[in-house]
Amino acid sequence: MKNNLERLKEILKSDDQQNLIVNQVNEEIKCFYDLVIQYYSKELNIRVIYHDKYSDANISNDLFKIKEIYLFSINDIRKIKEICQQSFKKIIFTDYKSFKKIQKDYISINGYNYADDIRYFLKSNNVLDEKLISYCILQPYFIFSELSKYNINKSDYSIDKIENDSFNFILKIRKDVFKIKNNRTKIKELYHKLKEEVKYKKFSFLTY
Repeated sequence: MKNNLERLKEILKSDDQQNLIVNQVNEEIKCFYDLVIQYYSKELNIRVIYHDKYSDANISNDLFKIKEIYLFSINDIRKIKEICQQSFKKIIFTDYKSFKKIQKDYISINGYNYADDIRYFLKSNNVLDEKLISYCILQPYFIFSELSKYNINKSDYSIDKIENDSFNFILKIRKDVFKIKNNRTKIKELYHKLKEEVKYKKFSFLTY
């Protein structure tokens, strides 16, 4: 049986399968799956487009045939089913209440299995450090920053401690980053937002 991330990658590669439903659980776990979608999409040269609401006018036919996948966050089952009837590739994040009712109707990912998915993702990137894996399971939206640190300096890699308030602030920054990408704001604004995260993390580490 395929695990969640194998299923996700299969959807991204497929020309036939168009719908994937994800139980987001909470914002932190949703952030992990969001980052993984971006990671795989970049590998496969697929453009990720974020939409809070759906209308036919929002879905464009790209003249250059660039592959696209649309991401939605919707809890209304009627709206989910309506969108899934449309012929474009999409991933829909929803709450567990809605997920339970429709998971058998579509290819689905249960976010409650996120720990197994983090472990699979890290091991597929040749990470066997159990401290790093455990840390990313506790703080799933830090997986890519920690993976980058680990790949740069595996022998001296150490996990940084950050207070809960700092985690919440950094999560807010990352949400802002997604919003900037969604609205296709200038690269300069995205750059400054990422710098803000780096500075805040460094400042937080100094408190210990």
